[in-house]
Amino acid sequence: MRYPISLFLLLVVPLLFMGCRGNDPNYIPEIKVNLEIDLYLPSYQDLNVITGSYIDSLHGYKGLIIYHATETDFYAYDQACPLEPFEDEALIEVEPWSSIGVCSKCGSRFILTDGFPIEGPAEKPLKTYQTNFTGRYIRIYN
Repeated sequence: MRYPISLFLLLVVPLLFMGCRGNDPNYIPEIKVNLEIDLYLPSYQDLNVITGSYIDSLHGYKGLIIYHATETDFYAYDQACPLEPFEDEALIEVEPWSSIGVCSKCGSRFILTDGFPIEGPAEKPLKTYQTNFTGRYIRIYN
């Protein structure tokens, strides 16, 4: 008798936790991203310098922020502010030649080497995308 209850709890309790993700009103939708950037093209020249960044408004949920952190490390984030991702004005803009992104609506500030908030009302980090740097090309994907 004891084992059926344990088995039931073992199977049902994890399902309860998995079902909560879709209930978050501030969840940024998953948008398929598979982008390759050629750093030799003039439009991406800012990414050839450490602390350089580029905004791609055509990919991701609200656009992508691509940030050059170190010689070989690039990071990519969605431009949607995690505090109010469905508000049109809530976009993350990069402070020129710095590692800080700022929400144009709530004023939250995020460090672009990990996406976490450092100031303001936002508590969640920026939505991240995977990057792969091969010397000339950066691939951004999820």
